[in-house]
Amino acid sequence: MMGKLGFSSRWIGLLMRCISSITYSVLINGEACGEITPTRGLRQRDHMSPFLFLICVKGLTSLIQMAQERGTMLGFRCSRGGSVINHLFFTDDSLFFT
Repeated sequence: MMGKLGFSSRWIGLLMRCISSITYSVLINGEACGEITPTRGLRQRDHMSPFLFLICVKGLTSLIQMAQERGTMLGFRCSRGGSVINHLFFTDDSLFFT
């Protein structure tokens, strides 16, 4: 997705290293006691999450616009002269009108 949006492969690689190379250390009585390597993506409150979400939503919006231009996603109008609505994005939900 990032490549389609014009990000260079170097930038994508740096970002992927930030996501995949993180480790956590547990302190017991003030001393580090080994490292833990997470095995699944980002945590919900990770600082990178909102930015990656916006990149994905941008790509999804572009795909929706292409579908509308081809006539495969029509949407609906709230009034005679109103804009066509084919999707709504919320914080934790998405609605598609086809």
